[in-house]
Amino acid sequence: MKIALIGVGGVAVFLLLVRWAMSQIRYRVGSKHFVVSLLGIPIRKIAIEQIEYASKREPDGFAERWYNTLSTSHRLLTIEKKSGFPKYMCITPKNRYVILTEIKAAVRKIRPEANWAKAKTVEPLPEL
Repeated sequence: MKIALIGVGGVAVFLLLVRWAMSQIRYRVGSKHFVVSLLGIPIRKIAIEQIEYASKREPDGFAERWYNTLSTSHRLLTIEKKSGFPKYMCITPKNRYVILTEIKAAVRKIRPEANWAKAKTVEPLPEL
């Protein structure tokens, strides 16, 4: 009986530790790399030049998933790479549009011909 309680307690502590570690995952867009870090330590890098496309849609195929929350709705961002396996990386930043804009800006600096990364302009309001 004691062994079962210790086992259940150990599993509970492990799950709490995993959940806490998930909440410590951060995302950063640099001039040359997109970086996923855990407790400030880079654990995954993708070169900006390797990013083919980024969107808020769920990927079609198998994806590498770096979630920092259990609720992924309205936070999912998918990065499609030019090559490599898996082809997709899914992340869940707090504000996916901020990270998406930063990724687009970084891709535009390296590949100005990337149409998907073009900034959408807002027309000024007409003067009255």
